[in-house]
Order: sequence, then structure tokens, then C-alpha cells
Amino acid sequence: MKKTIHLISCSIEEGPLSYPLGALCIQTALRTDSEIAPFIEVSHHRYTQDHDDPVKFALDVAERGYDVVGLSVYLYNRQWMEDFCTALRTKAPKTVLFAGGPEVSSDNFLLDASTVDFVIYGEGEVATAMAIKQLLHNKEITGPGIASGSASRHTVVAPVDLANTTSPILDNEDSLDDYQGVLWELTRGCPFNCSFCFEGRGEKSVRHIPFERIKQELKVLISHDIKQVFVLDPTFNLDKKRTVQILQFLVDTAPEDMHFTFEVRGELLDSDTVDLFSSLYCSLQIGLQSIHPEVDKFVGRTFNEKKFRNNMTLLIQHQIVFGLDLIIGLPTDTLEQFKASLDYAIAMKPSNIDIFLLAMLPSAPLAASSKELNIRHLEESPYTVIETPTMSEQDIKQALFIKDACDLLYTKGSASMWFGVACGGLALHPSAVFEHFIEWANDAGVDWEDDPYEVQDRFFTDMYQKHHREDLLPAILGFIELHQGISFFQETNESPVIELYYDPNDLAALDSISLEEFIGTFERFSEKQAFYLYQAGPTIMMEKMQ
Repeated sequence: MKKTIHLISCSIEEGPLSYPLGALCIQTALRTDSEIAPFIEVSHHRYTQDHDDPVKFALDVAERGYDVVGLSVYLYNRQWMEDFCTALRTKAPKTVLFAGGPEVSSDNFLLDASTVDFVIYGEGEVATAMAIKQLLHNKEITGPGIASGSASRHTVVAPVDLANTTSPILDNEDSLDDYQGVLWELTRGCPFNCSFCFEGRGEKSVRHIPFERIKQELKVLISHDIKQVFVLDPTFNLDKKRTVQILQFLVDTAPEDMHFTFEVRGELLDSDTVDLFSSLYCSLQIGLQSIHPEVDKFVGRTFNEKKFRNNMTLLIQHQIVFGLDLIIGLPTDTLEQFKASLDYAIAMKPSNIDIFLLAMLPSAPLAASSKELNIRHLEESPYTVIETPTMSEQDIKQALFIKDACDLLYTKGSASMWFGVACGGLALHPSAVFEHFIEWANDAGVDWEDDPYEVQDRFFTDMYQKHHREDLLPAILGFIELHQGISFFQETNESPVIELYYDPNDLAALDSISLEEFIGTFERFSEKQAFYLYQAGPTIMMEKMQ
């Protein structure tokens, strides 16, 4: 009789990012290992935290009587997995339980409580197959990348040769229709080894998925009408020759409505790759983290401001959607320096700014120095920083308030093209505007789920009145409404009507001149005029309503 192996994954919610790549890699590795495949049956089920109760479904899994159950554990689902595991162990004590994934590297995941029988560390394909072979032969489960109750220490597993692995996308093609999008792995490893990140896992080399496999996988994704593809390659543009090869292939092959998200290094962009990105339906995410050299150096990063600024300008000129990442609480960083990094980021006009509180991930190098650096952080998941020698607990809280304000006022409000102009009219840095917004939102009773466009209009009207710049309101509110209308049209494909005191073609001049210069140059309507937006080929047009 074949041994039944059931793999469990759990995403935060249903969506394009819920593709369970880790579990599928393990399932594929087991199903294609000729030594064990004839003797096992491998299945997989994905749950969601916002919908599925771990205890209830643990009891359901127990009733099915699987011989082995494996858990795919991440920072975001650890508690769900612990609850699931505990309930399953109680109901099915003879079931062999094991766990893998990034979060198990943080400690001996549940081994102390004897809740799991063994843990897989690092890349799991080879180590899991080895453990299952030993299990089939009733041998002690041990070896590189494996820890068990009898041997909680483990040796590091050797990096997997990606040329010798089977594609989880090709092997699990029959399940692709269950997902809204996929995580598409193109490489493993990272040469930069930032001390707060476990991406490189101490391995400075980068291993590539063979290009022929990439071509086969894209063909399958297209055949299943996958519309959202998140490319898992932390430095996609590191190797220019390969980057150009892949991008040209995507431009030539991918449907126009197939969207790709890439992680790129801002300083490594150039005109050739930007030209190709502009020919593809895609968005880029760029890790800025901090603009301060001493902060970057402390965590093993570098920052070339001139190259970065020039390349962000290149992205804007080519109308490429991109976002920037910042981190709160980096060693030696201060609240004022964080605000300066945020001001710089907004000046680059990204479509979104993602701000994260530093997590002292146990498997990342920085965590080992936390006591020496006097960094206080949560000891359990999510391990986020509480205070540092240069950022007090109150500073961290203030930075998080600023983050929330930026999320609503800037990112959710699609404010990239007008926010700098609005701040300039008030003679305030963006970070200062966010701090004003925090106070205003509390006084005004703003719900953070309110319509961001309405919140923007109310807030900036109040701010310009308080700063006695009512003379600028018709221009800045018109500029804001113009871009709100464009964003609404792009998001919904519905033609909105906008009301303006200035001709929309004149308002476009605010991209290059100040509000004061604008109102002294362009004629204002005596009363608001209505314009409606519509599509004419690739261009959004505006026409005055009669």
C-alpha cells in the first residue's frame, strides 16, 4: 500500500499572491523522484487565514487518515500552522508531521513540544525527498537540512541545481485554473546579502532557471489565461544579457493583458532595459529602504543617488509604473532621517510607496547582533522592532502613523503625479504634510476605509485655508481632481465627469511650474466647467461638456 502524503499551505487571503509555490515545489520533487514516486501518493490543499479555521480543518485532515502531513510555514501564517498542527497531533497522534518554509528556520519549530516529527531547513526539494525515503525504509530521519526530535541540530543543505529540478508550474498544470495569479520563480540566491534579509541565505551566487524551461512555463501560463504574474527574482536586472533576453521574449510572447511584477535594483536600470519594460504590461518594485549612506552601509547596502534619480526619471519618461520600498527602524536611522528618505521617495513620483517596520528575522544576519546593537524587538513572529538606540519607541510609533497616512493619502489615493505640487504650495515637505494629516484625520473623524479621493479634497482644502493660501485652491484642487479622474478612468474604465476652474491642458503646466506662477500665467474660468474623460486609442482625452 502506498504512503499518503498531504501538504498544507495557507495564504493570508484569496488573491493573485496566494499561489503556494513552496508547497508545490515539494509536491513536484516527491512526485518526480523515481526512487520514491512508485510508493507514495502526494496531494496538496491550500487554505486561507481569513476564511478557514485551522482547528476545524485539522480535524477534517485527521479523519482522512493521511500517513504524512507537511506544513509550509511563513512569517504570516505561523500561528495558523501552530494551531492546525496542535489540533492534528491531538486527533491523529500516529500521523507523521513535518514542517518547512522560511519561518521554520527561526527556531526549532515546535520540536520542543514534539508536535512535529521533523523540520526541513532551507531549500526543501532534496531534503524532503531524503526524509521520505528514510521514512519508507523505517530509518532514522536525519541528514543535511533535516532536524528531528532526536537530532534537533542540522547541517546546511547544499543549494539545489535548478537545471535538475522539475517545474512546479508544468507538473501542476491541472491546478492552474484554481489561482488568480502565480509566483513565477526565475532565480534563487542574491549577491547583495542585506543583513536584514534572508533572501540570499548566506549564498552570494545567483542560480537561474534554464531559459528553455521559462519559455515552456510561459506557454502554459498563457494557455490557462493567467493574468497576474509575480516574478520571483530579487534582482531581476542584475545580469543585463539575461534580463534583455527574458524581457524580449515576454514582449514578443505575452498577451497584452498579462501583467508582470518585477523586483529590480534601481541603480542597475538603463535605457535598454527600460525600453523593454515600457513595451510590456508590467510594474516594477524597487527597494530604496534608506537614502542615507551610513544607514545603508550598516546593513550591507549601497546607494548611488545620482544613478538612482536619473533612472527614476527614465521610468517616469517612459510611463512605467513603479513603486518604492522603505524600512522603518534600520540600525543608526532616526525619525528625521526616515522622514527625509520618505520625502526623497515621493520626489521620485512612484505610483506606490510600501513602508515596512524592520523585522529582526531570526534567520537573517542582523538578528544575531540585536543584543549587541541594543535593538529591542518582538521575540515572536513577526519579530518587528520596538525601539533602537536612535529611534525611541515613540519615534517608531510616529513613523508608523506617517506610514498609515502615506498609505491612504498617497498610495491608495493615486497621488504620485500631484502630491509634490500640493506640498509645494504649502511650503511643506511631504512628511510634514503627513504629520498634519494625522492630526487632522483624528479631529475630523476620518475612517481609514473612507474614499481616499474625498479625504484628499477635504484635507487639502482645510490645509490651504489654514495656511491662508485660498488663492491657490482652485488651481490645486483642479490639478488633484484632474488626476483623480484619470486614475478613476484607468481603474474602472468608466468615463468620469470632472469640474475645473482651469482648462485641463493648462493644468498640465503644473508638472513644471509652481502654483504661484501658474495662477499668474493662466486664465481662470469665472465658474467651474465640466469635462468628461474618454479613451481615444491609447490616449485619454478630455472634452468640455456643453
